[in-house]
Amino acid sequence: MVTNILIAIVAGIIIAAIITGIQVSALKSVSERHEASDYVKQGSLNLSEKQDVFLYKKTERSERQQN
Repeated sequence: MVTNILIAIVAGIIIAAIITGIQVSALKSVSERHEASDYVKQGSLNLSEKQDVFLYKKTERSERQQN
């Protein structure tokens, strides 16, 4: 009975390793990009309005040294 459980555990680990290996190898086709514009297809994005919306505002004031 103990051997059947060990065989089932080993078989499950082997099957999981094979499936994981297949999925990981499918991700190798993607390469890292350094600029955000590299992810956009040419001509697919047209911005009509450019605006930044900030949820929080933190302002710190400090006195400037005058020389």
